[in-house]
Amino acid sequence: MKSVSLGDRIRAARNSAGLTQSELAVIVGVSQAAISEIERGESARTAYLPEISRACSSDIHWLAFGEVEPATSAMPPQESSAKPIKELSFCLEGTGFSGMPLERVSKYMTALSELVGDSAVFVRMTDNAVVFYDDSEAK
Repeated sequence: MKSVSLGDRIRAARNSAGLTQSELAVIVGVSQAAISEIERGESARTAYLPEISRACSSDIHWLAFGEVEPATSAMPPQESSAKPIKELSFCLEGTGFSGMPLERVSKYMTALSELVGDSAVFVRMTDNAVVFYDDSEAK
C-alpha cells in the first residue's frame, strides 16, 4: 500500500475545501509557489500546517501524519466531544535566537521540550518564539 505524503494530504484537503493554490496561499499568508512546493513534495514539512488546517477545515493530525481521515464537504457536520488542541507559545526577549550561539539555542529547545512533555508536538520556531501544540487533553 502506497504511503500518502504530506503534500498529497494538503492537496486533498485543499481540493475538498474547494480552494485553489492561490486562494489557500492568500489565507495562509504564503506565496502560491510555496503551496505548490509543499504539494509536490519539495518541502517535507511546513510551519504553516495549523493555518492550512484551519483554512481547509481539516484535521491537523491527519494533515501531519495521515492518522485520521479528513472531513469532506459532503459529510454532514457532526458534534464533537473532542477538546481543542492547546497552543503553547514561548517568547524570547532581547536579541532573539538569531543572536544566540547554536549550542545555547539547542539547550533552550531541550529545556522547553522537557517542560512541555511528551504529549506536545513542536510546531514552529521564529526568531523570538517557539510554538508547541499539546493535544493530551484532547484525547
